[in-house]
Amino acid sequence: MQITGSQCGTVGPRAFAAYLGCKFETAEKTPCGCNVPTLITKDFQVKQIAGMLKYLARKYGKVASLCGVTPEEEARVDQFVAAAARVQYLCAGLVATVYCPSNIPGYNAKAHARALEMVKQNLTCINNYLLTRTFLVTERPTIADFAMFGALVPVYGVVFTKEEVSAFVNLTRWLNTVQALSGVSSVVPKLNHASHSIPKSPEEAKALPPPGSCHDAGKKAKSEEDAQEAPAAPKKEDPYAALKFDMYAWKKHYKNLDWDNKEKWEPYFFEHYDPKEYSLWKCTYYDPSKLEEDWKVKNLITVWLQRLRGEKADRHTFGNVLVTGTDDKRINIIGVFLFPLDTVPAEITECGGSASFEFTKLDLDNEEDKKLLVDVWYWNEETDIVHNGQVYGKTIDGETWH
Repeated sequence: MQITGSQCGTVGPRAFAAYLGCKFETAEKTPCGCNVPTLITKDFQVKQIAGMLKYLARKYGKVASLCGVTPEEEARVDQFVAAAARVQYLCAGLVATVYCPSNIPGYNAKAHARALEMVKQNLTCINNYLLTRTFLVTERPTIADFAMFGALVPVYGVVFTKEEVSAFVNLTRWLNTVQALSGVSSVVPKLNHASHSIPKSPEEAKALPPPGSCHDAGKKAKSEEDAQEAPAAPKKEDPYAALKFDMYAWKKHYKNLDWDNKEKWEPYFFEHYDPKEYSLWKCTYYDPSKLEEDWKVKNLITVWLQRLRGEKADRHTFGNVLVTGTDDKRINIIGVFLFPLDTVPAEITECGGSASFEFTKLDLDNEEDKKLLVDVWYWNEETDIVHNGQVYGKTIDGETWH
């Protein structure tokens, strides 16, 4: 498989292909010299981002939901794919107007300012829309997410500085969520920001370093004669590489327990658990007085856990987060997580939504802490869950992160 087109223009299809596990080569142009984004296989080719994404989903996707399942979902997917194309078009025009003026006849300052304002308006709308959503259409990624991801990575990398996008908290969180999906980091190792605001005119642009590409924006440009090959950065050691606890096996064991016949999880867990490798953490909501209806609280938990998902977090983390209720109708949240090493991972603390939760380390030599672990991981519905004098109530609903 080959994906042709500019690096910035094909971020979406390349990220999606990597997410699906497809191997592909890249080129700036097709064999016939066309620079329109194109996906080429042995006996088929399709042009334009929307067609490329849909073909990849239908051909290599393992779940039908990638393009939407219901008519409403399909329509919403198409809506965001079209919106992404619009944002990409506006962004390309902005950059070309000031950095490649010879390609844009008749520079118009008002039109340039208007286009920049339209990009900001689009980002504001998407940011507001993502306030209570993990992904654009459903609770799992669709081609809409990859189309918009491909459009916005260059916007962040070339058009706006880190300070300028600080207002788009939900949008940035969503971009980081997509970037953390399996395989995507091989295409976009990290999200960059422009080193300076986009110039207002070609004249202003001449005094500034070129924008680079969507992948290296923010780096200072150097002339070829001054450029020196930087020494390779030392490879960071994976702090989790030496862990012996098989998290995948544990998750599979827990998921397949015979709950109806009250099969216990403790024998397997404590046989393999090493407190030197992993630690257990109580998770509570900072202000439970704001929690009202249990189904809304369940949705809050679901959205938060979806935001936490990423390759490293999924591979090394397990936990239950419960919605509980007391006899006097007070709703609360209580959870217990299993984290690698002795701290709450950065993948958790830096995720949007985590600021509303507090983590407290548990000590299994303390009987009250151990009882909390048992109550939460058994979803105790019979008696009140109590810890450190706080009555959380009986389990109403919840989520297992596995």
